[in-house]
Parts: sequence; structure tokens; C-alpha cells
Amino acid sequence: MSTMTETTTSTEERILSAANQNTHLLKTLAETDYAPESLKQQQSYVNDLTTQIAHSEKKLKQLSQKVAQEFKDHKKYRDSTMRRLAFKIGRKSEQFSQKAEKEEREYFEAVEQEFKAKRDQESLKQALAMALQQKQELDGVARVNAATQKELDALYAQVFDGPTPEIPGEDEREAAVRDAQAVFDAASWRFSTEQQAHALLLDADKFLQRAVNDINAALDASDLDMWGVGGSFADMQERSSLATAQSHCSQVEMLVAQARRTQPEILGLPPIKIAQGNFMSDVVFDNIFTDMHFHDKIVESKQQVQQAGRVLVGELVKSDCRIEALTGDADAKAVVLKERRRELQEVRASAFERFADGLPKYTP
Repeated sequence: MSTMTETTTSTEERILSAANQNTHLLKTLAETDYAPESLKQQQSYVNDLTTQIAHSEKKLKQLSQKVAQEFKDHKKYRDSTMRRLAFKIGRKSEQFSQKAEKEEREYFEAVEQEFKAKRDQESLKQALAMALQQKQELDGVARVNAATQKELDALYAQVFDGPTPEIPGEDEREAAVRDAQAVFDAASWRFSTEQQAHALLLDADKFLQRAVNDINAALDASDLDMWGVGGSFADMQERSSLATAQSHCSQVEMLVAQARRTQPEILGLPPIKIAQGNFMSDVVFDNIFTDMHFHDKIVESKQQVQQAGRVLVGELVKSDCRIEALTGDADAKAVVLKERRRELQEVRASAFERFADGLPKYTP
């Protein structure tokens, strides 16, 4: 009899001392439950970016070596008066022009590849910096969540650990909370993944719009060139605008590739080939026919960019639909989790009331 009284008094004291702390901890958990799964996804994204940067650094080093070699070859034909004279004497000036054009083209292609690689690497580093900042923020929330969960576990170990037949329904509701938590974590991870992919697609769309603007500027310069207005300045404007458009399209391709790694349901974009100028045709053999031909190539580039834009918009719409569905799913799972916690809390609150107020034995 004495033992029963001592045990009852000990249980009552534990519940009374834990009541306020239990309420506070459950509230904190509900506010931070999204963080652990979101942090896992963010860490995966950071790892992916880090790997891509390592690959880009290796590629950039190789391209820099290639540019140096191609420049040497190009410079031999650009600056060699004796070589040009020898070709003329041998009546091979056409062969010289073809060889010079080939070396120039290979050099500028190498420069373009290096420039693209540098811009890609810069974009990757910027993306990594933002991802690390977001990860740091999630780290803080996740630490709060983990510390709160640890504190709550310790509290429950003191009060409710193990079977609690004296509190009917507590064990079953505790198991229900664990199950609901696992379901919510899975839904939260899917939602976070889709959100990240959607953000990447939005960035890609911005760069694609910039590419369209660049091509429009190139078309304006091309129009002037065909009318014989602008001269070499129009040629330079064409080249500059098209080079910028190519850079923007490269960033689009990189961002879409990242989005597809995050969300495999996203479709890839159709190929985009931006027209590029040529020294021999733009300067040496410049005439109305070469200008018209190049103008048509720029128009074709714009059509390719616009087609890619239509596909990208379609993927954004589908991603919006998935986010909407996943939001509803995650919200529904959160409601269930909250309800299970409420049910568990009701059992424990009733236990608190029963021990505190001497109410009849609780029955669920």
C-alpha cells in the first residue's frame, strides 16, 4: 500500500513538473519540423555544385592551354608576310586564305569555349555561395529542431518512457505520431526538391530573355550593315551582341541541367546554336550577299532561342502544377501530424489533470 502511494506521488510530481515544458517543446518542434529534410536536400545540392566546380576547373585549365596553342597557329598566318608572299609567288593565295581562315576560326572557337567555361564556372560559384548561405540558415533551424527533439525525448524518458498502462492510449498515440512524422518528412522532402528545381528554371528563363534581347540587338546591327550603314562598327556590334547571347544561352543550359538533376521529370531544351561572326566573311569578303546570309543565320538563332523559351515556359507551368500538388500534400500531411500530436497531447494533458486534480481514471 505504501509502495503504491509512493509510486503514484512520484508519477504525479513528474507530470506536474513537465507540463509547461512539454507544451513549449511541442510548439517549437511544430515550427521547425521542415528543416531536417530541407537541409538534406540542400546538402545534396551543395555537393552537386562542388563536384561541378571541380570538373569546370579541370576543363578550364585544358581550354586555356588550347587557346594558347591555337593563338600561336593563328598568329603565324596573321602576321607572316613571308609566308603570304610565298603563297602568292606559288599562285596559292586562295589556299593561304583558306588556311588563314581555318586557323582564325579554330582560335576564336577556342576563345569562345574558354569564355563560356569561365562564365559557367562563375555562375556555379555564385550558385554555390547562395546554396551555402541557404544551408547555413537551415543548419540553424535544424539545430534548434534537433536540440528541441532531444530535450523532448529526455523529458518523455523521465515521464512516459516505456509502456504506460496507467495512461490508456498513450503508447498507441505515441506510435501514431512517429508514423505521421515519417510521412510528413517524405512529403516535405519532395516539396523542397520541386521548389529548388523551379527556382533554377526561373533563373534559366531570365537568362533566356536576355539572350533574346541580345539577338534583337544583333539583328538591328545587321539591318544597318545590309544597308551599308555603320561599317565596321555594325560588325563589331553584331559580334558583341551574339557573343553575349551565346554566354546567356550557355547559362540557360547549365541551369536547366541543374534543375533536371534535382527533378528528373523536367525535360531538356532543344539545342540552341547562336550564329557567330567570321573575320574573313565579315571583313575580307564583306558584301551584301554575305551580310544577308549572316542576317538569316541570326534570325534562325532567334527562332531556336524562342523555341527553347516555349519549352522552358511549359516546364515552368508543369513545375508550378507539381508544386501546387506537393504543397497540398505536404499541408495535408502536416495537418495529420499536428492532429496526431494533439491527440497524444490530449492523453498526456488528461494524465496531468488526473494526477493533479484527483479525477477518476482516464478512459480514451
